[in-house]
Amino acid sequence: MDLLCFSNTLIKDRATQAALVLGGLIACASWACSTAPESLPNHEPPSPASVSPPNAQENTLEDAVEAQDEALRLTLERVNYALLGVDKLKARWPWLSADDTCVVITALDAQYLLGCSPPEGSPYTLSQARFRGQPVYENKSGQAVLGPQAAPYRAFAGALVGTMILYHPAQEALTGFAKERPWFFVTALEALVEAHPGFDDTTRTEEWLAIFVHEYFHTRQFLQPSAYLAWGSILTKEINPASLVALYMEDEAYKAAVDAEFELLSEAVAAQPDAQQARATLKRWLEMRQRRIEAAAEAYVGGNLERDDMTYTYIEGVARYVENTYLVDPELHPSGKLKADPRFDAFKDSEGKGYQGMWQRGMPGGQYYYGLGMHVGLLLDAIDPSWTHKVHEHPRWVVGVAQDVVAGP
Repeated sequence: MDLLCFSNTLIKDRATQAALVLGGLIACASWACSTAPESLPNHEPPSPASVSPPNAQENTLEDAVEAQDEALRLTLERVNYALLGVDKLKARWPWLSADDTCVVITALDAQYLLGCSPPEGSPYTLSQARFRGQPVYENKSGQAVLGPQAAPYRAFAGALVGTMILYHPAQEALTGFAKERPWFFVTALEALVEAHPGFDDTTRTEEWLAIFVHEYFHTRQFLQPSAYLAWGSILTKEINPASLVALYMEDEAYKAAVDAEFELLSEAVAAQPDAQQARATLKRWLEMRQRRIEAAAEAYVGGNLERDDMTYTYIEGVARYVENTYLVDPELHPSGKLKADPRFDAFKDSEGKGYQGMWQRGMPGGQYYYGLGMHVGLLLDAIDPSWTHKVHEHPRWVVGVAQDVVAGP
């Protein structure tokens, strides 16, 4: 999770997603550039509730999109389908919302803005399309923009799968455009297939939808107060996942310890444990994790290994849990098909198949916290499925919830 980039959601063990920072390709989009304040005031998470578009539950697969361009229509229908799934996820994550978010889609010839009006001075103009009863704005300036960053559409699509931006005073220059509500950026599927090395013509719509849900989940995950504090530390790189990846890739003892934990957790989940077995596994995992953290703490160059490992096990591990449960749970899929979508197979390779239907079960590119956090979440399901309602309030997030259930009756 590099600065401004949560785009490490991978497809079936494909190569690690490139960072958004495009070197010399990046220019400053003047409408979004500002000077960071000299001092940082106390700041609460923004509340994106001032202007509400129609509730997602009022939309269907049939009436949400108006667009004459067939490629745009298909992309908007996919976005609508994904947002309907987000709305269904609210049963387990009550603070999720499919509304009050600026959604930006990057294609190979334009960007499209849904759900809010464009910032003053931005390259967006009104299009003829509509989405969920609201106008769609288009950027056909030749440059895709993400806040103060801009690049040609193809270069942008080749670097970014999906990410979100929340305002934080720690990075006013980078996030100031998102003061009113979260902004969510996603690249259209056909653009990814054409321009991104991690995708090819075999990529299915279901894979793109799962990416969408994973990255969109972050828009509300980081709005929760304790995670919002971590968001500020991530923006300033006080917490940097690259340090965790480097430790895993370069320290043989640390890698061996993580791999042993992953083997323990994944084998336990695959065996479909009952509550007692899941609790015993989590108890053993917590002991192994504690030994790993203590052994590597002094050598860790990122600052605080316990804090950083705990943060990313929650942030990305739980988002990976959400992504995978979305793939397999038919209750999270809107009724009906994306009728004009040749890449959509109605989740035939995942729906109803449980753990074996979850495509993203590993630790991609040394980002081990994805796999650990996901499997901890699946074990917590066997003990207390309501953990998803309270994990955001726990000061130690998913690690803390696991500690509580092990210590409990």
